[in-house]
Amino acid sequence: MEENKERIKIVVDTNVLFSALLSEDSLAKAILSILKSEKKINLLIPTKVVQEIDLHIGELSRKSRVPIRVLKYSFEYLTDNFEKIDEGNLEKELKDGLRFVNDENDAPFVAIALINKPCYILTYNIRDFKREELKKEGIIIVSPNEMLEIDGVKKLDINSLMKRKGNITRYLLKWLEERKL
Repeated sequence: MEENKERIKIVVDTNVLFSALLSEDSLAKAILSILKSEKKINLLIPTKVVQEIDLHIGELSRKSRVPIRVLKYSFEYLTDNFEKIDEGNLEKELKDGLRFVNDENDAPFVAIALINKPCYILTYNIRDFKREELKKEGIIIVSPNEMLEIDGVKKLDINSLMKRKGNITRYLLKWLEERKL
């Protein structure tokens, strides 16, 4: 478990996972595919995310016109090496997390980050988090777009990104390490 302390920890918000599931060529899917393959990175999600996906799988299937079984498989594949943390055991951290969010549904992401700091939260809902206050706690809020700005690239299709995977992975690791607190 000592090696885990050296790893860069990133809590992944539900909206990033939804985006990755709903679009084959989404930036979120590309970023998560790259991050999950890197041994220096530990991706974390609350167990509530798994429950949310299960709860909304029918709606996701209708909106994306992707069969439920394909979405379930995609989710399992995408998150197979994510560390799933039961936020039910984090009562104090959940309460503390409420101070750092504008939407109480985001408190579990902060709670997990609080016990894993220094840490990142990867989200599209930047405004739902009190970034400056979290930064003082050793937690950096970042969007998938911000992660790619390091390479001067806003949008890439998944094929282009995956072809450049090794290069992008090095840039992402450098970018994350530069922002360590």
